[in-house]
Amino acid sequence: MVTIRYFPEDWETIDVDQGIVNGEMIERITPQPNLDKEKKLGPVFEMRPQIIPGEGEGDERISVDINFPIETFADEWIIYGSPDASDDDDYIQMPVFNTRKISCKVILGDGETIVLGGLGRDDTITTNDKIPILGDLPVIGRLFQSKYSDASKVNVLIFLTGRLVKPDGSAYNPKKQIQRGLPRFGRVE
Repeated sequence: MVTIRYFPEDWETIDVDQGIVNGEMIERITPQPNLDKEKKLGPVFEMRPQIIPGEGEGDERISVDINFPIETFADEWIIYGSPDASDDDDYIQMPVFNTRKISCKVILGDGETIVLGGLGRDDTITTNDKIPILGDLPVIGRLFQSKYSDASKVNVLIFLTGRLVKPDGSAYNPKKQIQRGLPRFGRVE
C-alpha cells in the first residue's frame, strides 16, 4: 500500500554558462533538484508492543505504542521564482504533501480487538462549465453556464487484535479460550 517516489527536498545551483556582456563577466546559474531521498506515500504502520505481566497465568496485557501516519502528494507544487530573471524556465518547485496521523498508546488483553479511527478526509471538487463567448455575456450568459460540485468522504478505520505468541509462533496461553467474533446467541424463551 506504500508507494515510494522521489521528490526534491533541496536544490543546488550549478554554473552553466559564462560569457562577457557589455564588458562584464556573466555566469548563468541553474537550479538542479537533489532527488537522493525516497519519500514513502501512503499508510506506514509502526508499533512497539511490550508485555505487561499480570498477577496470574494468562493475565498478561499488551501495551502498544502506535504511530500511523498517512502521507499523500497533493498534486500541487510551490514555485519559488526564477533565480535568473532573463530565463523564466529556471525556477524552483517544491511539492506539497498532506499528512494525517494517529499516535496513541493502548493496553489490551490477549485476543482483544480495538478500533482506531479519526483519519477522515472530505474532498469537494467544484466545476464551472460554460460555452465559450456565450457564457461570458452579461445577464443571458447564465443560460450557457453550469456549475456543479462533487463531494466525497473517506474514513480510515484500523482494527487491531493483540495476540501473545511464543518465538516459535505457537500460542502463549494455549489453555485460554479466546472469544473470536460475535458471541453465540442462544434462544430466548
